[in-house]
Amino acid sequence: MRLLCHVGKGKCLPTRLTDLNRLGIEHKKLTEIKSIVENSKMQWEPWIESAPSFKDLLDKLRRRGYRRLPMCNKTEVDTPHKTVSEHVIRQLPNQKTMTRRGTQPI
Repeated sequence: MRLLCHVGKGKCLPTRLTDLNRLGIEHKKLTEIKSIVENSKMQWEPWIESAPSFKDLLDKLRRRGYRRLPMCNKTEVDTPHKTVSEHVIRQLPNQKTMTRRGTQPI
């Protein structure tokens, strides 16, 4: 698990990012992110997910069985907190997921 950048305040379910260009990030930062993804494509794939805070994100990931999570919210690419606009997040494909017992739907 690696944090690449902050995405803003829009809500989105965990969604696989197949086209990083759709995020609308400035070219220099997008090139950095693409390089990281390309160098690590055999170990993991890029996903986007929203959470009110870093602690809430870690809690969500732990409930889904993720281990070896980052200890702090420092990202690998230095970007402002509102790198991706809410408009772009709303245009991402809506993933249909089942609600797990004991969890609240978004």
